[in-house]
Amino acid sequence: MPACKYHTGPSVGLCLALCLLILADLGTISAEAEDGRPQILILNSYAEDHPWVHDEMEGFMQVYHREVPSSPDPMIEYMDCMQYPEKEYQRYLLDLYRYKYSKKNVDQVVVFDSPAMAFAIENREEFFPEAFIIFSGTKIDTDSMNFSQEKFTGTVQKTEIAGTLQTMLQLHPHTKQVLVVLDDTEIGDSLRDELDELSPSLTDGLSLSVRQAPQDGNMSHVLISVEALDSSSLVLSGLFNYNESGITINSSEATAMISSHSRVPVYGLWDFQLGHGIVGGKLASGRVLGENAAALAAKVLTGDKTPIMQNLSAIPQFDREQLLRFGISEQSLPQGSQVIDFQPSIFERYNSLILALATMLLSIVLGLVTISALNIRQQSGTERELKESEQKYRELSLQLPQTTFELDALGNLVFINRFGSQVFGYTHDDLAAGLNILQIVAEEDKERLSQDINLAMQGNAQAREYRLKKKDGSTFPAIAYSIPIVKEGRTVGLRGIFLDISERKRTELALKESENKFRVLAEKSLVGVYIVQDWKFKYVNPRFAEMFGYSVEEMISKIDPRDIASADDLEKIADGIQDKLVGENGPLYYEIIGITKKGDLVNILVFGSMTSYESSPAVVGTALDITERKHIEEDLRRAKEAAEAAARAKSEFLANMSHEIRTPMNAVIGMTSLILETDLNSEQKEYLETIKNSGQALLSIINDILDFSRIESGKIDLERHPFTLSSCIEEAINLISTLASVKGLELHYTAEGDIPEAIAGDKSRIRQVLVNLLSNAVKFTQKGEIEVRAKASKLADDNCEIQFSVRDTGIGISQETLDRLFQPFSQADASTSRKYGGTGLGLAISKRLVELMGGRIWVESVEGKGSTFYFTIQAKKSTIPVNKALPVFMHQDQPKPTRELSILLAEDNMVNQRMAILMLKKLGYNADKVANGLEVLLALESKSYDLILMDVQMPEMDGLQATREIRRRWSSGGPKIVALTAHAIAGDREKCLEAGMDDYLCKPINLGDLKVTLERAFLD
Repeated sequence: MPACKYHTGPSVGLCLALCLLILADLGTISAEAEDGRPQILILNSYAEDHPWVHDEMEGFMQVYHREVPSSPDPMIEYMDCMQYPEKEYQRYLLDLYRYKYSKKNVDQVVVFDSPAMAFAIENREEFFPEAFIIFSGTKIDTDSMNFSQEKFTGTVQKTEIAGTLQTMLQLHPHTKQVLVVLDDTEIGDSLRDELDELSPSLTDGLSLSVRQAPQDGNMSHVLISVEALDSSSLVLSGLFNYNESGITINSSEATAMISSHSRVPVYGLWDFQLGHGIVGGKLASGRVLGENAAALAAKVLTGDKTPIMQNLSAIPQFDREQLLRFGISEQSLPQGSQVIDFQPSIFERYNSLILALATMLLSIVLGLVTISALNIRQQSGTERELKESEQKYRELSLQLPQTTFELDALGNLVFINRFGSQVFGYTHDDLAAGLNILQIVAEEDKERLSQDINLAMQGNAQAREYRLKKKDGSTFPAIAYSIPIVKEGRTVGLRGIFLDISERKRTELALKESENKFRVLAEKSLVGVYIVQDWKFKYVNPRFAEMFGYSVEEMISKIDPRDIASADDLEKIADGIQDKLVGENGPLYYEIIGITKKGDLVNILVFGSMTSYESSPAVVGTALDITERKHIEEDLRRAKEAAEAAARAKSEFLANMSHEIRTPMNAVIGMTSLILETDLNSEQKEYLETIKNSGQALLSIINDILDFSRIESGKIDLERHPFTLSSCIEEAINLISTLASVKGLELHYTAEGDIPEAIAGDKSRIRQVLVNLLSNAVKFTQKGEIEVRAKASKLADDNCEIQFSVRDTGIGISQETLDRLFQPFSQADASTSRKYGGTGLGLAISKRLVELMGGRIWVESVEGKGSTFYFTIQAKKSTIPVNKALPVFMHQDQPKPTRELSILLAEDNMVNQRMAILMLKKLGYNADKVANGLEVLLALESKSYDLILMDVQMPEMDGLQATREIRRRWSSGGPKIVALTAHAIAGDREKCLEAGMDDYLCKPINLGDLKVTLERAFLD
């Protein structure tokens, strides 16, 4: 039949599988009642335990039960064509389904994937001629289907190998090679054919190579190819099913194996591979196919019209952990991509560390016992030596804070230490009366324990988890480690230890509420155990040997620590051992570079303790492979450096943007101010006022954005100087009083309580918050009043909390939109910015500033009646007198200086240069002009100047360099220097003053500000 790809196989296993299948179903046939409700049969091509099948069925059943809750559960058949592809098996399936369904009225047949689809079409007339067929899958041959038939619908989601390759090359544009790993299945063959068709269209210089996972399960040559890839390569795992020595394992397991050996990103084709090492790709989804098939089945049941066929697109999906591992930015992903977290649970990540000390303790006991037994067998085997070994074990067991025990060949407890007797509640009399190991094990674990005891008696050491039962009937979970007791070459019993894991289980139970799943890794721990004496390994466990690529036998008989560690690490370890031998306390703890059998380097974390073994000093301990962690740390370091570089680039970009925007704004506002000083008619003056106001509004927006950027990046520092609170509030009110008077609004200020006359803080930032709130109050109030209140409450020492409130009688704010007010770029609703303007940054900036000052901000509002904004700050009463310097103004009738003042203007922008000269002329000053710092120095060589107006950013030599050179050459008696700059980022003013400038004037330059700056410079 065409349903499956055929191979020869063992008929015995096939017959046995079929017999079990028939026996499992015979009992259910007669029990199914024909009650007239619709019967749905699901044929799934593959095995039930395949993750693709699991997703298909889970998606189908969830939607099916939601859409048609009253319908009976579908009948499900798992054809398992991947495991049994033989023609003979197909004939057995025919016989089985003929027996089960030939007399049933099947209303719908839902087929998943190509083998089941081919089977259903070929045998439709015999089994379900009247049934509605619904197909769903990725590799369904729709060309061979007759869509003109009635009762036919379905969903196809193609495997996007071309789309995934395109995504890989988009994220890694410098890729030179892609290694594609495929399996020997029908799906693998189909993907290989698709790759052959794609090859001619690939980018020049890109090499596409294919590796096939062999049927015998030996992945070594595939893994060698993966490990040999350089940084310009990528891996695409196309494994769907892959046969390992006759046992079919799923693609997620094989893909995880590939990813663990790969230093480059690995991509995939199916979403069940996510969380198993792939970065992502355009992934086909079994769950989506199942959900769509269920939706179609529901439509058929309810009589709704269904499409002939639905084509679904694969979804770009990515694993966030893998993106971080390889430094792939989420912003670079294709549009519409889904990024999914597959964070392992705490125990999946740290179980090995949590159990490290317990494992070390157990390894000491089991290692000593095992090696003692081996040593006794290798030597004379005398009764005296055996008794000494037994006595050593008994003495050690009695002191251990864990339950140690011995069993005879029948499972009877012949020894349990004092700790164990106390834990289980049994006395030595109970033990003497006869106590079997099955009596202290919960009912559900007895059968499994019996099987494990049989294995252990055959010489296989066991480490399993059981639920143990105390004498009072209560139970607790424990891990049991057991080894056989061998006397005279015959196994006479078992010896072991119970590790109570109740606390860990309680923690796991709590974690289940926030974790989808977790696995206990007790039997697959990453911890290696070793015993070293005289620079020879006396004992290693399999995990320790695996870390270095050796077998346990090779490690013990041929390898010593000098073969697997560098000389420097060995010297460090030797010094530590010597310190312990002379009496120093504490364990040995080292991080070393290990050398594997292949010569690869691995990072190993080694723990060890000094002990006595066969009357000689030895080291017993554990080892943990941290190579992957080191790679992640390196990736994080690079990511941190990239983030810091991005932050620096952002700051430089903002500085440059500020300069580039303020430079033309300086000309617009400055020239407008100059024209407004001339004789103008009312219409011209109105136009120019509009230009000036618009420029100042744009400048306000720029300042808000820069302020917010500084706050967000943590580059804003608060000053702490004494000032009077009343003057700060009055200044804020004065700044918006003109706007308030234009709208006819009344302004009030009230102080309540014992407000300190002076406090230490950042006056300008408090005023900024008040101005933001007052400006909003004026903007959103058409009539009525605005009131500012301040009150103080005393805290410890001289500290106090000051609360401000700004109340208005404006439009108010609805309760639904209050929470959005203090978010960046957010306003009460979309119409607010259209009607009233604004960026929505003012309140966000105010919130950040208030929080920096140790306070909080909130609002109370009634829509249509007004709002009250509150904020608090933490302040300290000031004992330092506040300097109340009066402003100095030079009136026009004030006498001119006795001599003509000489001014030099350094400005490279010709428009701004012209504007500054005109402003100075307007103020009654003449000035010379130059275009860069070098010309400034040349001008000073030929003429003495009283004042230099210095632009900061100029070609050849900037203003800061020129200032430093002036202060160096003319250390005394040099000119006053005032910075004229378009830079407005935090720290720019300080840089200017540190370079030797006397004052700082930020563009765009206001005529009044220039006048005050000049007067201050000449009066100092």
